[in-house]
Amino acid sequence: MYSKLFTFQIYILLGIISTLFLCPYTIRVLRKFKAKQILRLEGPSEHKIKQGTTTMGGIAILLPIFILTLVLSQFSLDSIALVSTVFGFFMIGFTDDMLIVLRGKNDGLKPKLKLFGQVVVSSLFALYLLYSGHQPLLNIPFTSFSLNIGLFFIPLVALVMTATSNAVNLTDGLDGLAAGTTAISLIPFVIMLSYSGGLMESAGLTMSLLGIGTCLAFLWFNSYPASIFMGDTGSLALGGLVSSVAIVGNNELWLPLAGFIFVIETLSVIIQVLYYKRTKKRIFLMSPLHHHFEKKGWKETKVSFRFYLVAIMACMITISGYMFNK
Repeated sequence: MYSKLFTFQIYILLGIISTLFLCPYTIRVLRKFKAKQILRLEGPSEHKIKQGTTTMGGIAILLPIFILTLVLSQFSLDSIALVSTVFGFFMIGFTDDMLIVLRGKNDGLKPKLKLFGQVVVSSLFALYLLYSGHQPLLNIPFTSFSLNIGLFFIPLVALVMTATSNAVNLTDGLDGLAAGTTAISLIPFVIMLSYSGGLMESAGLTMSLLGIGTCLAFLWFNSYPASIFMGDTGSLALGGLVSSVAIVGNNELWLPLAGFIFVIETLSVIIQVLYYKRTKKRIFLMSPLHHHFEKKGWKETKVSFRFYLVAIMACMITISGYMFNK
């Protein structure tokens, strides 16, 4: 037990040190290539000062994860498949950010093309899991029961990964918010995967620990006032990472609770759009939800900190619920 905890700490520290070392160089290179944030016209007026901030910082978060996961997993086939999947989401975000930078306006990949890419990458991951002998089970939260869903596993994985990737992307609207809540949401899956013994689960555990470390280190540069944003390069990939480590442990149904902040951020957008189409009125002052609280007069740091607290509570409930039947 103690040796396992020691290993966990080492992996998290490796993630922290790697991103702390890489991020300053990443900022310098990205500034050289004029990779600057271009704000949405409909965004909050308070965010105008963020215009021109260096973006695509997800590179400094994800590259250490990719390299170290492969090295620490001894380049096992399962670790290559897992890294390739998250790398697919990374490239979708990277392409989106690059198009925005090159065009000089907030006009990246078309939403349908982005969605198509996410579905393809996640479906290929599901096919690999089935081909490699992964049991298509759904662990039912707060119980000891599992449900075998057979080939329905493929569309479920596509739905879960695409939804989570876009949910983290929606959450990435305040300095430090997406990185902090992602690190917190990975903690329950570290606990869950530590009870599994397969190579894929081991690779997922390694990636989760490194993800916690790199996200925490990124906060050094991304906390208010941010000197760099993760961009879609980071947010789409982190969503792919969180969902993939949930999937390899058959813990998809725990995701809405472990990633509770991502869920309420996404629901706020869906509710706002549907309600406005029906009534021409708005429920929230602005969506996603973090902008609503900004409009109510909360400081950006207060919104982020309180969302962290909610994420921590959701994390604790998730862990308690999982451990209840262990």
